[in-house]
Amino acid sequence: MKNSILGFNLLPEELKEEFNFTQKIKKTSRYLRMILGLLGLFSLFLLFNLIYLQYLQRTLSEELSLIAHEPSAIAVEQSKRDIQAFNNELNALAKPRRSFDWPLFLNHLALTIPDSITLERLSVQQRSSGVGITLEGKAPQRQDLINFENLLRSSPYVSNVVSPLSNYRKTQDITFQIILDIKNSPGT
Repeated sequence: MKNSILGFNLLPEELKEEFNFTQKIKKTSRYLRMILGLLGLFSLFLLFNLIYLQYLQRTLSEELSLIAHEPSAIAVEQSKRDIQAFNNELNALAKPRRSFDWPLFLNHLALTIPDSITLERLSVQQRSSGVGITLEGKAPQRQDLINFENLLRSSPYVSNVVSPLSNYRKTQDITFQIILDIKNSPGT
């Protein structure tokens, strides 16, 4: 190895430059061949992708033209829209259009409350099932509370009466809470 380097250094300067130039040309041509090979592979990849995308485009356009000219597909979609519109109109007709007569209901409630019952709070809640009312108050005896609940159940304005079990723990001096579901109007 030392002899070859020593021999290279003993060569005249022109031969050294020519040898170095030849080596650079060999390296450059090797790199250019590698780059050209990679470009060739990449262009093949792009060509196959282009062919595949053209195939997909042609296939999808054919399917789209078949669907667009298919009368049953158009008729099904139109039928779905017509059925939905009809259901919406039917639901709108099924909803009651009368408004609830609150003054009449509150007057009826005031007349329904026995003298022994003290009503301390009345709150109204809008629920998905309709209007609900919570009554809170006091009853001197359990039987007074039961009589009041029975009066509420017989009311034409009330569809449901819920009295929690906590209302019945004590027999005297009862603090109660009653939940009412209100009908849309009397008699319905």
